[in-house]
Amino acid sequence: MASGVWTSIFGKRKTEMPRWEAEMMYSGDPDIVVAQGSDVIPWLSQQGPETWHVVATGWNYGYGVDPLRWILTQQACDRGTAAQVFLVEGMGHWLWDVRANARVFDDDTHLCRLILDRWDSYGGSAFRPTVPVHENQYRDAKAMQDAPPLADTPLAQILDYQGEGQAVSKYEAMDGKIVQSFDRWLDGKGITPTDEI
Repeated sequence: MASGVWTSIFGKRKTEMPRWEAEMMYSGDPDIVVAQGSDVIPWLSQQGPETWHVVATGWNYGYGVDPLRWILTQQACDRGTAAQVFLVEGMGHWLWDVRANARVFDDDTHLCRLILDRWDSYGGSAFRPTVPVHENQYRDAKAMQDAPPLADTPLAQILDYQGEGQAVSKYEAMDGKIVQSFDRWLDGKGITPTDEI
């Protein structure tokens, strides 16, 4: 079936098209960008914990970590958001760097150290981290919880954090920018994706 046009029961014009075609249109649409560069943090300050979680989950660290640091220093930051960032950074390299050289832990500006220092001050526990952790990595990380310098930190709580549900937002992160979510864009354009090839 080719792309088609139809009208919903509410009189709104809708266009059907294959999902791949809609995704191509979405990724090439400059109007999806709502904030980028120095506008990201002021934009985040107008949002809430659910959008912060979605942005942190999709943020490309190659574009810097200042937006993540800003999110992680907010009182209303959800523990699931902090756990998400810790699992990406900590399980990705930081914990292993600390194990190899305990002085790495002394850098209190690193995102993982920030999370360890602030864990008890995070506001809620609504969101679930989405980072898959391999069983061997988990076991190795848990073994570090009782040894200096990670003893007396909430490492075990972070590693075991589950959360309650998934965050949903009208926005997400893409290549260092904040953009409309694909679903919001589809709705705004009146497009219904199909599973056709």
